[in-house]
Amino acid sequence: MAHLTQIKQSFLDLIERLDKNPIGAPFADSLIEILQILYTEEEAKIGANFPLHATTTEDLAKRLGLETEKLEALLNTMANKGLVVDTVKNGKTYWRLTPLMIGLFEFTFMRTGTGLPMKRLAELMHRYRMEDGLGKEFFGSETQMSRTLVFEDLIKPIKTEVLPYEKASEIIRQSKIGSLQMCYCRHEAQHRGTVCDAPIEDVCTALGPAADYLIRRGFARKASVDEMLEVLDRTEKLGLVHIADNVQEGVAFICHCCSCCCGLLAGINKLDIPNAVAPSGFLPKVDMEVCVGCGLCAERCPVNAIELEDLENKPIINADRCLGCGVCASGCPTEAITMVRRENWTPPPRNTAEKFLRIAKEKGKI
Repeated sequence: MAHLTQIKQSFLDLIERLDKNPIGAPFADSLIEILQILYTEEEAKIGANFPLHATTTEDLAKRLGLETEKLEALLNTMANKGLVVDTVKNGKTYWRLTPLMIGLFEFTFMRTGTGLPMKRLAELMHRYRMEDGLGKEFFGSETQMSRTLVFEDLIKPIKTEVLPYEKASEIIRQSKIGSLQMCYCRHEAQHRGTVCDAPIEDVCTALGPAADYLIRRGFARKASVDEMLEVLDRTEKLGLVHIADNVQEGVAFICHCCSCCCGLLAGINKLDIPNAVAPSGFLPKVDMEVCVGCGLCAERCPVNAIELEDLENKPIINADRCLGCGVCASGCPTEAITMVRRENWTPPPRNTAEKFLRIAKEKGKI
């Protein structure tokens, strides 16, 4: 581990500030190197002085003892790098320090041509998530950061009420603005030499204020409702999992995830945390008389939640591990699998504020 006396104090202060977020920042050599690549020393000092809530340029300038005009120029540079996020409300700009996940790690691999050492960053970020503590920190609360959205065509026959926030298409239609951008997980995997053949370009979806920020800062392009729905349909045909922000209102993203590259599904598949991603409100049900025992459902399951019986090769569903995504049912050649309502399902938090409040309480940070 790097000796603390060799690390600039501004970076130690930045880590201390990042660790105060509901999803913190465990100290590690890999994190130090990541931050030293992405931040200048001056930017690290600014980041370290951010409050936990959104702040104006004027208030932050007072904390730092800087002229407002100079700080605003620095903040705009940082926003273009993904280090801070800006939103405009009633004509006034508010700034937030970008968390590590979901935030800085994703923004870094959401575009190309940055001049950054991408291969090294890919190695460092993967190591920090999988080995150095961030993964367990990110997935280590009862309230999950993300949730699964079921393939909608599979639940049309269900007679019980299906709420708008359970439908990816409704979430997209209700958003005032949307964007499409590079799949940062597969882009990172590409630099590590482990990427699969699922699409990378123009495939991840952002919505609302998150999309507005990404478009303005050059991380994404503005997309129409029809374009986003087309991506939804195309990725379902590829057997990718729809994973969204774990909120009912103000969903910020919908990703279309493969089991091999996705940083969210890695919480289940590589860190062995079965509840790393919140499941949908549905479960697959197998009609054993119709099932021919082909085993395709087990092959398609993105989290290995299906085992096959020894004698007849019939599927057994592990409900505690199952995401309720519908990938198994959509690929069943005999339509032996249908989706049914999951019992004792916990709805997502109402909005982002409630989600982070729950997580902070569960982690003992408030």
